[in-house]
Amino acid sequence: MPGMRDRNLRSGDLHEDLGICLLKAVALVATVPRQEDVGNDAFATLIRPEGSRRLIPDVSFLVQLKSASVASVSYTTQDEMAWISALDSPLFIGRVDLKQTRIKLFTTLRLHQILLEGGYDGIELLLDPADETSTMPNVRRAHVGPPVHAWSMADVTEPDFLARSYAVLRPHVDTLRRNRSLRGIQSQRFLRWETGQPPTDNGEYRRGRPRNTVKRKVASPNFRLRVPCPGARRCPDVGTPRFSGCSRA
Repeated sequence: MPGMRDRNLRSGDLHEDLGICLLKAVALVATVPRQEDVGNDAFATLIRPEGSRRLIPDVSFLVQLKSASVASVSYTTQDEMAWISALDSPLFIGRVDLKQTRIKLFTTLRLHQILLEGGYDGIELLLDPADETSTMPNVRRAHVGPPVHAWSMADVTEPDFLARSYAVLRPHVDTLRRNRSLRGIQSQRFLRWETGQPPTDNGEYRRGRPRNTVKRKVASPNFRLRVPCPGARRCPDVGTPRFSGCSRA
């Protein structure tokens, strides 16, 4: 026995424990033991409130938990890329803030677009807006957009919190599930969202369709979407999104 505990590992345990506790406010959660962890920390089943007391288990998804200081999630080895490419379950990234006892939940919707582009040796998902130019060869950097939902311990006590959270999260889980099934025909549905609000449909993209027939090409409200087309892995930007605060909105 070493007679000690690494400070960084202990901090990671605390962030993960708090993240699990916060997730239990919106879902039935089964934690993944460290020895079984290959890329996700929790298996969650969304809770649908019904009546005054009934809680109905609904759709399921995976969550990878990170501390608030983590700015990106990377898949750069051959095994990591194989795992994320073959993953069938919807995956979300939870960013946990110990000081504020708060979690921000990010969708991996952008990941489906990158996997449709294909041909990359690695993927880095950015949790904050940043330059998407990669310093590593053939590694795709991409901002995942704003969190789809965020809440603290204090928020959980609000009477309508669970119903509001279900209305926000269910469409995101559904879209990730649908996009996974559509990947085989090189297609994807897009969403437009603001944190804590139910998302809206933002059109469909199908790889190989001419640029001028692509519907509503923006995958999230705060980044410029690069859409692949025949003959090139990545085309120039095809549109600038309109969102609250944009000078061109």
